[in-house]
Amino acid sequence: MKEMESVEVMNYSGHQEISMSARQLTNRRLFLEGEICQDTADALLKKMMILCDQDSQKPITIYINSPGGDVVSGMVIYDLIQGLPCPITCIVTGLAASMAAIILAGGQKGRRLILPHSHMLIHEPRIVTGSVKGTASTVRETAESVLKMEKMLTDLLVRHTGRTAEEVEAVMAKETMMDAEESVSFGLCDDIITPERIFKTCVTDT
Repeated sequence: MKEMESVEVMNYSGHQEISMSARQLTNRRLFLEGEICQDTADALLKKMMILCDQDSQKPITIYINSPGGDVVSGMVIYDLIQGLPCPITCIVTGLAASMAAIILAGGQKGRRLILPHSHMLIHEPRIVTGSVKGTASTVRETAESVLKMEKMLTDLLVRHTGRTAEEVEAVMAKETMMDAEESVSFGLCDDIITPERIFKTCVTDT
Protein backbone atom coordinates (compact mmCIF):
# COMPACT_ATOMS: atom_id res chain seq x y z
CA MET A 1 0.00 0.00 0.00
CA LYS A 2 1.46 3.33 -1.05
CA GLU A 3 2.03 5.84 1.74
CA MET A 4 -0.07 9.02 1.56
CA GLU A 5 2.28 11.73 0.33
CA SER A 6 -0.10 14.70 0.29
CA VAL A 7 -3.24 15.95 1.96
CA GLU A 8 -5.96 18.36 0.91
CA VAL A 9 -6.52 21.39 3.13
CA MET A 10 -8.94 24.31 3.05
CA ASN A 11 -7.63 27.88 2.98
CA TYR A 12 -8.90 31.33 1.97
CA SER A 13 -8.61 30.46 -1.72
CA GLY A 14 -10.40 27.12 -1.47
CA HIS A 15 -8.98 23.57 -1.43
CA GLN A 16 -5.23 23.10 -1.77
CA GLU A 17 -3.10 19.97 -1.85
CA ILE A 18 0.09 20.12 0.22
CA SER A 19 2.68 17.51 1.16
CA MET A 20 2.18 15.52 4.35
CA SER A 21 5.54 16.82 5.60
CA ALA A 22 4.53 20.44 5.01
CA ARG A 23 1.22 19.85 6.79
CA GLN A 24 2.96 18.44 9.85
CA LEU A 25 5.51 21.27 9.81
CA THR A 26 2.67 23.80 9.75
CA ASN A 27 1.33 22.20 12.92
CA ARG A 28 4.83 22.27 14.47
CA ARG A 29 5.19 18.49 14.47
CA LEU A 30 8.57 16.97 13.62
CA PHE A 31 9.57 13.32 13.23
CA LEU A 32 12.84 11.60 14.12
CA GLU A 33 12.47 8.30 12.29
CA GLY A 34 14.88 5.59 11.19
CA GLU A 35 18.63 5.61 11.59
CA ILE A 36 20.22 8.81 12.87
CA CYS A 37 22.82 10.18 10.46
CA GLN A 38 24.10 13.51 9.16
CA ASP A 39 21.18 13.88 6.74
CA THR A 40 18.70 13.25 9.58
CA ALA A 41 20.35 15.87 11.78
CA ASP A 42 20.60 18.43 8.95
CA ALA A 43 16.93 18.01 7.99
CA LEU A 44 15.76 18.37 11.59
CA LEU A 45 18.03 21.39 12.09
CA LYS A 46 16.48 23.22 9.13
CA LYS A 47 12.93 22.50 10.25
CA MET A 48 13.60 23.55 13.84
CA MET A 49 15.15 26.81 12.66
CA ILE A 50 12.09 27.53 10.50
CA LEU A 51 9.72 26.93 13.41
CA CYS A 52 11.84 28.98 15.81
CA ASP A 53 11.92 31.86 13.32
CA GLN A 54 8.13 31.70 13.00
CA ASP A 55 7.49 31.76 16.75
CA SER A 56 10.20 31.19 19.34
CA GLN A 57 7.66 30.70 22.14
CA LYS A 58 5.17 28.32 20.53
CA PRO A 59 5.58 24.60 21.40
CA ILE A 60 7.11 22.01 19.06
CA THR A 61 6.41 18.27 19.24
CA ILE A 62 9.00 15.71 18.11
CA TYR A 63 7.85 12.12 17.56
CA ILE A 64 10.73 9.64 17.97
CA ASN A 65 10.86 6.16 16.46
CA SER A 66 14.52 5.35 15.85
CA PRO A 67 17.03 2.54 16.45
CA GLY A 68 19.73 5.18 17.01
CA GLY A 69 22.77 5.68 14.84
CA ASP A 70 25.72 8.03 14.53
CA VAL A 71 26.62 9.62 17.87
CA VAL A 72 28.03 12.84 16.37
CA SER A 73 24.86 13.45 14.35
CA GLY A 74 22.74 12.53 17.34
CA MET A 75 24.56 15.03 19.52
CA VAL A 76 23.69 17.77 17.01
CA ILE A 77 20.00 17.01 17.60
CA TYR A 78 20.58 16.78 21.35
CA ASP A 79 22.27 20.20 21.41
CA LEU A 80 19.47 21.76 19.35
CA ILE A 81 16.82 20.54 21.78
CA GLN A 82 18.90 21.85 24.67
CA GLY A 83 19.33 25.27 23.09
CA LEU A 84 16.05 26.16 21.41
CA PRO A 85 13.85 28.61 23.34
CA CYS A 86 10.62 26.89 22.21
CA PRO A 87 8.91 24.45 24.57
CA ILE A 88 9.69 21.03 23.03
CA THR A 89 7.74 17.85 23.74
CA CYS A 90 9.41 14.55 22.74
CA ILE A 91 7.24 11.45 22.37
CA VAL A 92 8.49 7.89 21.81
CA THR A 93 6.24 6.21 19.25
CA GLY A 94 7.70 2.73 18.92
CA LEU A 95 11.37 2.58 19.83
CA ALA A 96 13.96 5.04 21.07
CA ALA A 97 17.21 3.10 21.15
CA SER A 98 20.84 4.02 21.59
CA MET A 99 21.40 7.64 20.49
CA ALA A 100 17.65 8.20 20.14
CA ALA A 101 17.27 7.29 23.83
CA ILE A 102 19.92 9.87 24.74
CA ILE A 103 18.06 12.53 22.74
CA LEU A 104 14.77 11.69 24.46
CA ALA A 105 16.35 11.60 27.92
CA GLY A 106 17.85 15.03 27.24
CA GLY A 107 14.47 16.53 26.46
CA GLN A 108 12.81 19.19 28.58
CA LYS A 109 11.65 17.88 31.96
CA GLY A 110 7.93 17.18 32.06
CA ARG A 111 7.83 16.98 28.25
CA ARG A 112 9.54 13.59 27.75
CA LEU A 113 6.72 11.16 26.96
CA ILE A 114 6.30 7.60 25.74
CA LEU A 115 3.37 5.62 24.34
CA PRO A 116 2.17 2.69 26.52
CA HIS A 117 3.68 -0.07 24.38
CA SER A 118 6.80 1.72 23.18
CA HIS A 119 10.31 0.84 24.35
CA MET A 120 13.69 2.41 25.03
CA LEU A 121 17.12 0.79 24.85
CA ILE A 122 20.48 2.02 26.09
CA HIS A 123 23.88 0.40 25.66
CA GLU A 124 27.59 1.08 25.52
CA PRO A 125 29.06 2.56 22.29
CA ARG A 126 29.96 -0.16 19.81
CA ILE A 127 32.95 -0.78 17.54
CA VAL A 128 31.81 -2.54 14.38
CA THR A 129 33.80 -5.73 13.89
CA GLY A 130 36.34 -5.31 11.08
CA SER A 131 36.06 -1.51 11.04
CA VAL A 132 39.24 -0.96 13.08
CA LYS A 133 42.35 -1.45 10.95
CA GLY A 134 45.91 -0.21 11.02
CA THR A 135 48.71 -0.06 13.54
CA ALA A 136 48.51 -0.83 17.24
CA SER A 137 48.55 2.92 17.88
CA THR A 138 45.52 3.39 15.62
CA VAL A 139 43.59 0.63 17.38
CA ARG A 140 44.51 2.10 20.77
CA GLU A 141 43.40 5.59 19.71
CA THR A 142 40.09 4.20 18.46
CA ALA A 143 39.51 2.37 21.74
CA GLU A 144 40.34 5.52 23.73
CA SER A 145 37.92 7.51 21.57
CA VAL A 146 35.12 5.02 22.23
CA LEU A 147 35.80 5.08 25.97
CA LYS A 148 35.72 8.88 25.94
CA MET A 149 32.41 8.75 24.08
CA GLU A 150 31.05 6.23 26.58
CA LYS A 151 31.91 8.54 29.48
CA MET A 152 30.21 11.47 27.75
CA LEU A 153 27.01 9.49 27.18
CA THR A 154 27.08 8.11 30.73
CA ASP A 155 27.49 11.62 32.15
CA LEU A 156 24.51 12.83 30.09
CA LEU A 157 22.29 10.01 31.32
CA VAL A 158 23.36 10.64 34.92
CA ARG A 159 22.43 14.31 34.52
CA HIS A 160 19.05 13.69 32.89
CA THR A 161 17.86 10.61 34.79
CA GLY A 162 19.06 11.45 38.30
CA ARG A 163 20.69 8.01 38.53
CA THR A 164 24.23 7.40 39.74
CA ALA A 165 27.06 6.71 37.30
CA GLU A 166 27.24 3.14 38.62
CA GLU A 167 23.55 2.56 37.94
CA VAL A 168 23.78 3.95 34.41
CA GLU A 169 26.95 1.98 33.61
CA ALA A 170 25.36 -1.26 34.83
CA VAL A 171 22.30 -0.78 32.62
CA MET A 172 24.37 0.24 29.58
CA ALA A 173 26.69 -2.77 29.98
CA LYS A 174 23.72 -5.17 29.77
CA GLU A 175 22.22 -3.47 26.68
CA THR A 176 18.94 -3.00 28.49
CA MET A 177 15.56 -2.80 26.76
CA MET A 178 12.93 -1.02 28.87
CA ASP A 179 9.18 -0.87 28.42
CA ALA A 180 7.26 2.35 29.00
CA GLU A 181 6.86 1.93 32.76
CA GLU A 182 10.52 0.96 33.22
CA SER A 183 11.63 3.93 31.10
CA VAL A 184 9.69 6.31 33.34
CA SER A 185 10.92 4.59 36.50
CA PHE A 186 14.56 4.82 35.41
CA GLY A 187 14.18 8.51 34.57
CA LEU A 188 14.61 8.32 30.81
CA CYS A 189 11.21 9.94 30.33
CA ASP A 190 8.60 11.60 32.52
CA ASP A 191 5.23 10.06 31.75
CA ILE A 192 3.27 7.61 29.62
CA ILE A 193 1.01 9.35 27.12
CA THR A 194 -2.12 7.70 25.76
CA PRO A 195 -2.95 7.76 22.03
CA GLU A 196 -6.12 9.65 22.95
CA ARG A 197 -4.06 12.55 24.31
CA ILE A 198 -1.98 12.67 21.14
CA PHE A 199 -5.00 12.70 18.84
CA LYS A 200 -6.77 15.26 21.01
CA THR A 201 -3.78 17.57 20.48
CA CYS A 202 -3.87 16.88 16.74
CA VAL A 203 -7.54 17.89 16.55
CA THR A 204 -6.78 21.07 18.51
CA ASP A 205 -3.95 21.96 16.10
CA THR A 206 -6.02 21.41 12.96
